[in-house]
Amino acid sequence: MTRQIRLVAFDLDGTLLDTKGDLSPANARALARVAKAGVCVTIATGRMYPSALPVAKAASVNVPFLCYNGAVVREIDSETPLYHAPIDLPLALEVLGLCRQKGWYVQSYQKDELLVFDDADPKARFYESISRIKARSVKEALYVPQWPPEKLLIVADDSEQAKAYCDFLSDRFGKRLYIAKSKGRFIEMVNPIADKGRTLAWLAARLGIDMRDVLAMGDSFNDMEMLRAAGVALTPGDACREVREIAMEVGPPHDEDAVAWALEKYVL
Repeated sequence: MTRQIRLVAFDLDGTLLDTKGDLSPANARALARVAKAGVCVTIATGRMYPSALPVAKAASVNVPFLCYNGAVVREIDSETPLYHAPIDLPLALEVLGLCRQKGWYVQSYQKDELLVFDDADPKARFYESISRIKARSVKEALYVPQWPPEKLLIVADDSEQAKAYCDFLSDRFGKRLYIAKSKGRFIEMVNPIADKGRTLAWLAARLGIDMRDVLAMGDSFNDMEMLRAAGVALTPGDACREVREIAMEVGPPHDEDAVAWALEKYVL
């Protein structure tokens, strides 16, 4: 028996948004139609809440959404998280100390602020151009956070280096951190109970929705848990090979309105 999709969840960069970081008119129209039909619409992104919020509003999100790679779930324009699983402070200090020792670029997310050592660093500027959020330069204070960070993120020089960093960090921190690549050269680090799959399942349960009635779409390694958890798992045609292999179906490239394609075929 064909099940009815009751919740749709989309990654942002490389999935819902085009290469310029914009929401296409076709994707926006399809999302609005789905929301009007009574389907729950959410996003699941590694972005921080202030960066994801404008997209959530434009994308007809009508239930709480996932940010910081699943470490936080918040409603639109709400100050209080419904779900919050930051990295334990002692562990964050350990990771940041390692990055300092190795000379790796790392940035920290605390209380909806993007903290970097030096906001003039090209890697900080590169990240700002994607997230459309201004980083705050805190110098040495970066390595001694006052609060447990929602997420830590390393920006490598290229995809090969990012894989090497991921392997090193996985060996070092084991199951104490969730570690995954995104956008080729980003290494996302969050609390291990807070990957997109676990958090999306938490949201679905809160909404009274069976995960078999959830459609999810993403393109990168940090989307894999979400795709494995959803009843319908889709990916854009230009997603990385490993993600395409676990998807139920591969759609058009994300710049060719992959989300609209998914909604037209499986929901509308």
